[in-house]
Amino acid sequence: MAQDKPTIDVLNAMGLDVSAVGNHEFDQGYDDLTERVMNPDAEMGGATWEYLGANVRLPDGSAALPETWMATFDNGTADESDDVRIGFTGVVTDETPTLVSPAGIEGLTFESEAVAANRSAAVLQEEGADAIVLLVHEGAPSSEYADAVDTSNDFGAMLADLDDSIDAVISGHTHMLYDHEVPVAGWTDRDFGRPVVSSGQYGMNLNEPGLRVRQHHR
Repeated sequence: MAQDKPTIDVLNAMGLDVSAVGNHEFDQGYDDLTERVMNPDAEMGGATWEYLGANVRLPDGSAALPETWMATFDNGTADESDDVRIGFTGVVTDETPTLVSPAGIEGLTFESEAVAANRSAAVLQEEGADAIVLLVHEGAPSSEYADAVDTSNDFGAMLADLDDSIDAVISGHTHMLYDHEVPVAGWTDRDFGRPVVSSGQYGMNLNEPGLRVRQHHR
């Protein structure tokens, strides 16, 4: 009714930094997303945050949307090499073509979430990220831990295929509320699992996952 303009304005006012695109961002098509919603100068758009969609590809296989984003946090010392760098990548459910009008996404492909996330994580490692967070518009079918790690569903299969370099997963799409800690086989030097969270729906909850970051030598 209002082309989501009130929501865009509120998220801008909240100071949102980065988000994965979801399937609803494509409800009016890819051009609407890139030319209106993601255009800071658009009268009925104007998102000022970074939208990520690493698994959304153009016909030639290149990226249709930004794939990664890096945030630098001051560690309180005069030496900039002490700053903490957190890398983000974002992906949307690869079932998006079944959820929106085909005409609006003609020519786009939506590759496996884990494939795109792992590729982007490797890029962020090369860029010196101290930790990597995956923002994914895909979620577990229930709030139960067993369902989140069940590889017979899309979300559990994706988690099982994620690279060890991904330190946390912030998810959505299924409107479930969960706060899991999932073991990672390669994390032999850590006494905790990977945070895998979803804060439900409609802004009713706030989830604040904590990370203990070991800085890379730079």
